[in-house]
Amino acid sequence: MLTFHIYPGRIKLFRDPAILVCLGISLCALIVQGILLALRLHPTADPVPLHYNIYFGIDLIGAWWHIFLFPGIGLLILLLNSTLLFLVTLDKMQTILLMASAALTNVLLAVSLILLFTYVLVSGV
Repeated sequence: MLTFHIYPGRIKLFRDPAILVCLGISLCALIVQGILLALRLHPTADPVPLHYNIYFGIDLIGAWWHIFLFPGIGLLILLLNSTLLFLVTLDKMQTILLMASAALTNVLLAVSLILLFTYVLVSGV
C-alpha cells in the first residue's frame, strides 16, 4: 500500500521568506487574471482571440470560455509544485526554484492575458 507522510519539517518550508514571496507573487498574478476576466470577459457566441503573434497577428481563436485556460493552467502549476514540496524530499535551493518557476509562469500568463486584452481593446477585434 502506498502511503505518504507529511513530516513537520515540510510545514516549515512555507515559513521560508523566499518561498512565501514566490507564493505571494503567484497568488497575486492569479488574482489579477481573475479580476481581468471578471471585468472584461462576457459570454458571447463570437470566437475570441486566444493568442497573438507579432508576425502573423491573431493565430489562435476559440470559444469565450477557452480564455479561462490562462488562470487554470497557472493554478494547476502552482498546486502541483506546492504538492511536490510536501511529497518529495528536496533541498532548499530546489524548493525555491520549484516555487520560483510557478511564480514566473503565473506572471507570464498574467502578462500575456493583459496584453491580449489590451490588443483586443485597442484594435476592436
